[in-house]
Amino acid sequence: MNNVNYQTKPKILILFGGPSDEHDVSISSAKAISKEIDSDKFDVAYLYITRDLKAKLFNIFSDEIFGTEIRTGFEQLLKVIKTYNLAFIGCLHGSFGEDGQIQKLFEMHNIAYNGSNSISSQRCMNKFQSSRVILNSDIQNSISNLKIPKSALCENIYEIEDFLQLANLSFPVVIKPNDSGSSVGVKICNNIRDVENYFQNGLEKKILIEEFINGIELTCGVLETRESRFIKLPPVEIRPKLGKFFNYNSKYKADGSDELCPPVSILKEMSDEIANISAQIHKKLNCKLYSRSDFILKNNKLYYLETNTLPGLTVTSLLPKEADVIGLPYKELISFLIENSL
Repeated sequence: MNNVNYQTKPKILILFGGPSDEHDVSISSAKAISKEIDSDKFDVAYLYITRDLKAKLFNIFSDEIFGTEIRTGFEQLLKVIKTYNLAFIGCLHGSFGEDGQIQKLFEMHNIAYNGSNSISSQRCMNKFQSSRVILNSDIQNSISNLKIPKSALCENIYEIEDFLQLANLSFPVVIKPNDSGSSVGVKICNNIRDVENYFQNGLEKKILIEEFINGIELTCGVLETRESRFIKLPPVEIRPKLGKFFNYNSKYKADGSDELCPPVSILKEMSDEIANISAQIHKKLNCKLYSRSDFILKNNKLYYLETNTLPGLTVTSLLPKEADVIGLPYKELISFLIENSL
């Protein structure tokens, strides 16, 4: 889709692992890339970041993740990374990778990386903040069927009870960490005792409580070229099999859900509209290169949930599935993400 001729192959460093709850998902994404990345186009190496933020560098991906551990300190690590044309951080899902931390670090040290910048990444990782941006934007005002679920950030049971009363909501409700991905820590609560148990288990000190919308789960990716041209992708309809919603097990366990692309439960006109809305959200949140936004459709009204700036990149992940439908197979998708970042 984007043929770039290089006199010498660009040196690409694939970063993966990290301290987040999505560490294992990150490894899966890197493993998939290692099998499919076009070695005729790119000179590739891998930097594994442990959960305690140590680093191991190696030239060939290994399931055992052996490699040369960089023991000489942080500054030396940055020097190593700077020897590459691009630090590909698309596998660093969750905190540290998707929340703007590593982007800010690379911006300070003038290191090229892929995807959204630190400000956009931090904003999108903060589900409440990003939903407020869309709620107060011209997107929400101009599209009559785009809605934002009622939500609030709460630290205790009393705040939750106050919110339910003020918002005129009753159970069930959704509670989740405000800044994590892969549906980690997401729970549908049917009563106040469920909420109390959530806090008692220490899952999160400050949680996002959200109106429960029972409808069709949809997600839609966007690709953006270096010239800021959008490549719209068809949405995926998600039918979870291992829970009431698209939870962690439904996402990553074999046969955990049916993922239908293009969707079968909505008309093509709605599918096209979701693709257009996703591109507008991507732009409004100042995302770059790619993103994937999640929705629920109920009674012909589309509820926006959140935007992922570094969506999963395993072969069976949702964004690669969408790209494949428009004739961009996995290998070409990875090339697209790299070439439009150099």
